[in-house]
Amino acid sequence: MRLTLGQHGLARLLDLTGRAGAWWLEEFFSLLPARYAASLRGKARPTLIVGYTDGQLELRLRSAGADVDEAERVVTEDAVAAIDAFLSQRDLDRRDTETGLRLPEELVFSRELALPVEARASIDAIAAQDLARKTPFKAADIHSDHEIDRGIDGGRLLVRQWVTRRQSVERAVHELGLPLAELSFVTFGEQQPAPSIRLSREASKRNVWQAVLPALCGSAVVLAVLLGYLEYSNQQTTLDRLAVEIASAGHKARQVRQTIDQLRARRDALVRLRLQHSE
Repeated sequence: MRLTLGQHGLARLLDLTGRAGAWWLEEFFSLLPARYAASLRGKARPTLIVGYTDGQLELRLRSAGADVDEAERVVTEDAVAAIDAFLSQRDLDRRDTETGLRLPEELVFSRELALPVEARASIDAIAAQDLARKTPFKAADIHSDHEIDRGIDGGRLLVRQWVTRRQSVERAVHELGLPLAELSFVTFGEQQPAPSIRLSREASKRNVWQAVLPALCGSAVVLAVLLGYLEYSNQQTTLDRLAVEIASAGHKARQVRQTIDQLRARRDALVRLRLQHSE
């Protein structure tokens, strides 16, 4: 019973930590212009899904923030030219989009993992190790990806994992004539939501944080400069106030000195009078 309560408590703590991090990022993004904030979130570029079967090309474009896809079917032998023409009609090119390749559903293998909540921070490593240990796939021969599907009873997480052969992706890319480096993900079949494997999963994470971290470091530098300026301004204000007080004290000191000199002169005169009187 204590163990169950501990797991639920940890799950709640992780959830609160995730919410706090999301809130902090949203507050940071709210300080930036909308265009740059959207770019840092990774939501600025539209998504282009390319399907190619027996010379028939299907293009499906979803703009950032839109719920409706723009689709077009083209019978062509030059897929790259058709893609460029499709994007050019919408004032885009391949560099402006996150491009994905749709493959037949039979080319993907799916599996599920049930993991304890405590493993949330290490799911990437655990999923890769479990895949290598329990399946015949070799890491060099496959593309794989996963997502946390939902929680299950007992404070455990259900992780859904997908695997496809690199050979299948490379063959399809070769038929299209597209550089493999331009593909961001591979999706399978027509069902929604379709299984999806991000080809540059770790690179995309680094790219997002490589964009966010300089901004955070820049904001820290700006804050440090502002704090330094405020400190300097406060010191300068204090020095100016002290200068005024010193000048005022000097004026009062001169007045006191004049009064002392007058009293001293009167004392000397009184002493002389007493001497004359005694004589």
